Amino acid sequence: DAARAREDYARALEIAPDFVTAWLNRGMLSLAEHRLEDARRDLDRALELRPGFFEAWLARARVREEGGGLEEALADYGEAIRCRPGAATAFVSRALVLVRLGRDAEARADLERALRIDPTLSTAIARPLIAKKPAELALSLGVVDAFVHGCTGKGNDQFRIEYMIRAMMPNAT
Repeated sequence: DAARAREDYARALEIAPDFVTAWLNRGMLSLAEHRLEDARRDLDRALELRPGFFEAWLARARVREEGGGLEEALADYGEAIRCRPGAATAFVSRALVLVRLGRDAEARADLERALRIDPTLSTAIARPLIAKKPAELALSLGVVDAFVHGCTGKGNDQFRIEYMIRAMMPNAT
């Protein structure tokens, strides 16, 4: 359970305060619990200890994105890409933030780069972009509180589509 894991990380960090992976993992646990300030603090410490830590940059970008700091998230995704330029997932994540900011040309460039790195990502990339247009239409019609899609819930498509809908329509149910 999460409380037990948090206690274990605290003990580990008392014993070895420079244990970078424990800072990362506790930060990820806090992110999963939507404890964004705790997550950011732990990930900041991981990055102080290891500035080139790809996973910590990626995680902190997600924390900032979840907290609405989209420009800060872009900067962190950029650092993650600098650390690991062949990581297609970092390009996809940054592209989704760029889409949320309305910077579609930059998003497209990142998605094209991700596909050159890993051509198997085409379906994963398409779902959020497919969701963007109906969300834009709903917003243009003044619908801000509800959205329906046809995902079965049996795969990742539902998550990918709902991610974009929630990003664009945070009050939708």
